[in-house]
Amino acid sequence: TLLAAFASARVRCPRLRLVLAGAGTHELLARTPPELRNAVLALGPCDDVERVLWSIDLAVSSSSYGESFPNAVAEALAAGVPVVASTVGGIPDYISHEKNGMLFPSGDLEAFIRAWRAACRHPLFGKGLVDEETLKRQREYLSPELMAKKFFAAYESALAIGR
Repeated sequence: TLLAAFASARVRCPRLRLVLAGAGTHELLARTPPELRNAVLALGPCDDVERVLWSIDLAVSSSSYGESFPNAVAEALAAGVPVVASTVGGIPDYISHEKNGMLFPSGDLEAFIRAWRAACRHPLFGKGLVDEETLKRQREYLSPELMAKKFFAAYESALAIGR
């Protein structure tokens, strides 16, 4: 699905390049059609996520699994990188459509392609930028301090139920 959407999005956005990071990316590169290989870079597992995020204009998550919230999406959003993502799990809770990313229904290839193309044409996303107010809110919401407080409160609540 990712490669099909990428190939189709490149028709309207010929400068588009795909950078794959994480486990399994070399296998995906091996399945990349020859006409796209010069436009795809597979990094494999990556310890320096921050550096990768500073080098891209747009992150894509085509997950069709019910992950509660993929780390790759959280990292991109925290870095201020717009995200094109499927509506699985908690992703729609973090992405404000057309403010810090584009959403598409999981498993809908045509919607994925439309979202990717729209992101390339978006006045902010095409420059790797997101709405400032949305970025401020999501950085506050995703801050380690707030996440730790929420985790601790959930833990205390679970302990209280068990008593």
